[in-house]
Amino acid sequence: MRPNLEIRRQQLTLQAQFANPVFDLFTELPRLVQHLFRTFAGYNIRLADVKMDSAAESLGQVNLQMSWPDLATVRLFFERIDLTSVYPPFLGYRDGALVADLLDAVVGYSPEISYRAFVVTQEIHGALDLPSRDFLSRFSATPPTTLGPSLGSGTVFYFGAGENRLAGSLALDFSRVVEDGLFLKLVVIYDAAQVKPTEILTVSRSQLSALFNEIGLELVGG
Repeated sequence: MRPNLEIRRQQLTLQAQFANPVFDLFTELPRLVQHLFRTFAGYNIRLADVKMDSAAESLGQVNLQMSWPDLATVRLFFERIDLTSVYPPFLGYRDGALVADLLDAVVGYSPEISYRAFVVTQEIHGALDLPSRDFLSRFSATPPTTLGPSLGSGTVFYFGAGENRLAGSLALDFSRVVEDGLFLKLVVIYDAAQVKPTEILTVSRSQLSALFNEIGLELVGG
């Protein structure tokens, strides 16, 4: 019987990388904000939750930010979009259309914009129904002994290109926020030529499910 991992905290981050920087992206800022407001009218976005951060030290840090407090934050840069959600079920609002609406809206604003890659990072802190040390030991080699008795170890795996993916990594470690819990971090870089904006959320969820199956965990609360 596979051990259960009960999710206590999770975060999903999506970085949509442009094929090339779009230097005139913020030239007509009122038109850009109007375009985004029309797109997200059904998601209860408020003007108070939109701001321009132009006081950065470099052009690479200048961004337009939209936020849904305690749910998700979107930052639009010259070269990419960053979306972070501390409550990933919110991204499934309206049948998961928020991510697709965001990516399509930005492409629709400027003919110069196209996507090169989507980087999806999924982080989970959870409680196992067995000691985390016992589970993590399945993936660890014999530790050095000169530093004293081992308390356990984490593991990081790196992966090359395959199918619709350009690269990826998986980290398994002790959780710092859940007592005797497990921390899992999955990072996958998807090829935008093979994964559509409408598919990215479904594909990434499917990848996480397949991973849990392969490493022998039953996800609870995901």
